[in-house]
Amino acid sequence: AGPAERVEIYVNSVLEGETVASSDGRFLFPTVKLQTGMNTITAVAIDDKGRRSTNAPTGGGERAGSEGVLKPEVRVTRQ
Repeated sequence: AGPAERVEIYVNSVLEGETVASSDGRFLFPTVKLQTGMNTITAVAIDDKGRRSTNAPTGGGERAGSEGVLKPEVRVTRQ
């Protein structure tokens, strides 16, 4: 995501939350409900004109940025 872009996160095609990216384009979803078994997590960035990024699953997609291709970092912790 770009700086200050809105970011939506989907789990298995269901919107689970949204946030705003920081000045360096990073974003965090500290609590996302996962189902038992396989889950597909997708993040969509929305700019100030309402344009939506390509729906590429996190961890499988790549995003071209000003510094080249950026691979998403996904961390899952069990609670």
